[in-house]
Amino acid sequence: LAFGLASGVARPAQAEIKRSSADLYEYSDTRELVRLVEDAAQMLETRGQEAFTEFAVPNSRWFHGANYLYVYTANGDCLFNAGQPALVGRNISDYRDVDGRPVMREIMDIAARPDPHAADWVIFLFQDGNVLSPVWKIAYNVKTTLPDGRVVMVGSGRSSIKMERRFVTSRVDEAANLLLTKG
Repeated sequence: LAFGLASGVARPAQAEIKRSSADLYEYSDTRELVRLVEDAAQMLETRGQEAFTEFAVPNSRWFHGANYLYVYTANGDCLFNAGQPALVGRNISDYRDVDGRPVMREIMDIAARPDPHAADWVIFLFQDGNVLSPVWKIAYNVKTTLPDGRVVMVGSGRSSIKMERRFVTSRVDEAANLLLTKG
């Protein structure tokens, strides 16, 4: 399930993202992932799909080992996925993880938020082709707008990220809010 950065706190202005969003986290691997995705969002805002060429370079900041970026439209069309290029051009709005969790719907829900730079985390079970059993993956996703006006989500995930205190507290806040609103 997706969970917010902080209850009732607006995301920082784009110029502040690099410094303030990543600094919300305790662990360096989380901060690195947040900076990567937010830098990619800024690059997409200025260069649009031209940035895909740079994002696809193996052994680069953007794509190394199992770490890569993906870009989806607000309705689930895959525009770019360095780790799974066969997805490009396909609509995967119905994609669910091995437990049936609607992963792409959660990413699309972030895109539907009114904040033009909405950002959130999605946790899901991922069937990595290199291992027998599915692994938990956590992905950071940022909403951005391409120069042609299309709203997209750029993200990247890791299976080896440490559990941040913010992940737990926002998840508890989300559960409490659900109880208050739905009983």
